[in-house]
Amino acid sequence: MPSNGEGTTGVEVTVAAAVDRAKDAVADHRLLAVGDEAWAKFLAVLDRPAASKPRLERLFAEEPLFE
Repeated sequence: MPSNGEGTTGVEVTVAAAVDRAKDAVADHRLLAVGDEAWAKFLAVLDRPAASKPRLERLFAEEPLFE
């Protein structure tokens, strides 16, 4: 792909545009507006102990494919 005239390739321009778009999408979802009851439920879920996940533990114990 030809460069954009500023010493960058088309791929670099495309990646930069994708990163900018992703930042905009994330910025649009940073705030969470909920009522008091929903907020209390949300905090309760965060505060509860983690559940044991044997399948996940086995997966993390396996040798990585790409190392």
